[in-house]
Amino acid sequence: MRILAILVTLAMFIPRVAEGATVGSFGCESGYGQIAIFGEITKETARQFQEEVERCERKAERVAIVVCPNSGGGDLEAALKIGRMVREHESAVRIYESAVCLSSCVYILAGGVVAIGEGKVGIHAPSDPI
Repeated sequence: MRILAILVTLAMFIPRVAEGATVGSFGCESGYGQIAIFGEITKETARQFQEEVERCERKAERVAIVVCPNSGGGDLEAALKIGRMVREHESAVRIYESAVCLSSCVYILAGGVVAIGEGKVGIHAPSDPI
C-alpha cells in the first residue's frame, strides 16, 4: 500500500520521464527525502538522478536520502554511476516489497550505506565489459 502512495505522489507531482525510467523525489524539504527510480536504467536516468539529489539538497540544510529503485535493470555504466552517487551521499537504498531490483539495478542497491531488500533482488553476469 505504501508503494502505491509513492507511485501516486510521483505521478501527480514530480514526473521526470527518461528514456524508459521515471525519476522523482519527494519529502526533501522535511529533511528526509526519497528518490524513486521506476523502469529501465539509462544514461539519462543517471543524469536525472543527479538532478534530483541536487534538488533535495537545495530544499533542506541536511537531508537524509533514501533511494527506492523498482527496475529490471538496464545500462550497467549508468547503474554503477548512480550507485557511486548513492554511496557519496551516504544514502540508504530500499527495495519495497512490491518492487524488483534486477540485473544492473543491484549496483544501486550495493551503493547504499544501508540496503533493505524487501522485494525481489536478482543479478546475473554482466554482458558489457566494464
